[in-house]
Amino acid sequence: MKTPTPVYVKGVDCDDLRDVEDVAEAIEFSVVLTQAPSDTWWSEFEPAYASMPYSIKPQVRLDGNRIWVTYLPRYENEVQAYVEFITKVVERANEEETLTYEVHLKGHRSGPREQLRQSLKNVCVPSNHH
Repeated sequence: MKTPTPVYVKGVDCDDLRDVEDVAEAIEFSVVLTQAPSDTWWSEFEPAYASMPYSIKPQVRLDGNRIWVTYLPRYENEVQAYVEFITKVVERANEEETLTYEVHLKGHRSGPREQLRQSLKNVCVPSNHH
């Protein structure tokens, strides 16, 4: 596993809007990222997107450095807030990917005994003054 590179929202593509075959009224737009994220990043993004609270959760898919969003025009007045929400999900995916990487590194560098030793070194024992 290589060191994760954070992904950021670069903008929204206002020109490339696409019709959605399955849903007549839906339109796809893309949130453009600074780079194409890793598979690990996307596997962190999806559950964060599903679990973070927001009133509407349109279907999303990753294609290169773009997150395509299947959006219903009736929610047009919420598009600003939705893009702010998806930006927070992107930040969460970055954090989760970094944590996954750190756990992966620790697991390879030291065994459970060394991990416990490090944790025990950080334990604060309450003092008992009589």
